Amino acid sequence: VGAGADILDVNVGLPDIDEKAMMIKAVKSIQGVTNVPLQIDSTIPEVLEAALRVYNGKPMVNSVNGEEESLKNVLPLVKKYGAAVVGLTLDKDGIPPKAEQRVAIAEKIIKLCEKIGIPKEDIAIDCLTLTASAEQLAVNETLKAVRAVKEKFGVRTVLGVSNISFGLPNRELLNHIFLTMALENGLDLPIINPNVASMTGAVRAFKLLKAIDVNSVEYIAAYGSDTPTAVAKPKSSEVTLEYAIDNGLKADAAKITEQLLIDTDPMVIINERLIPALDKTGTLFEQGKIFLPQLILSAGVAQSCFDVIKA
Repeated sequence: VGAGADILDVNVGLPDIDEKAMMIKAVKSIQGVTNVPLQIDSTIPEVLEAALRVYNGKPMVNSVNGEEESLKNVLPLVKKYGAAVVGLTLDKDGIPPKAEQRVAIAEKIIKLCEKIGIPKEDIAIDCLTLTASAEQLAVNETLKAVRAVKEKFGVRTVLGVSNISFGLPNRELLNHIFLTMALENGLDLPIINPNVASMTGAVRAFKLLKAIDVNSVEYIAAYGSDTPTAVAKPKSSEVTLEYAIDNGLKADAAKITEQLLIDTDPMVIINERLIPALDKTGTLFEQGKIFLPQLILSAGVAQSCFDVIKA
């Protein structure tokens, strides 16, 4: 979690253990130390239901697939407990070799989910990564399937990224490149080791470059090591003009400026409040303690204050 994991998969399926009791214990113990959502991972419906019953919040179930028995046993539990679910694009014949076949299984799962009242936002489809060492041509089929599922159905997509490199040297390099290829093709939820910097870095960089990470906030928080520690936002009545400029709070800054104009000369606001605040952000930028997106954000907030003064 400290390395950046957004969801934790919980699987306790070991030989000669009481999987149901162990799953209950694991879920309770993990939820006692973290608020990160958990993915309940078991092939046994009774184990899934036991975990769902004690889970505090909205879990994800891993998984259902295109086999009739799996659909019959798992989806009613997902609906009953209001969980999200991962759908695997395989059936009784295994993993289909072609993207179109995997998309057809995804469609079957999605339609049945919707039929029993599981909304699309609670569905994630895993188009399944096969190892490039044994099935090289399947790599592109997986990517095609991910893109097709995303474009056709609009659900979230999942992949176990590291499967791609099994049996090959320099696995980290292959995992990294495949991850970036998959993200560009519509992958939402990569299953990765968050302790591998190149993997979490690829996700952060992708989000920045695709404008998902607005104003580069997450990226800078991760890599701007000299960035000043964020201060908790005070109550709205206690937010100062300087705080608003430092933190990109345009609406707050404009409102404060309007209030100041009631009994303060505009030039006093400019010379004693706005300009010093901008000088401060400029100095922090020159020192490498904040970065260009933050500088631009602060300048935009200050401009909103000037606009209020001019009005």
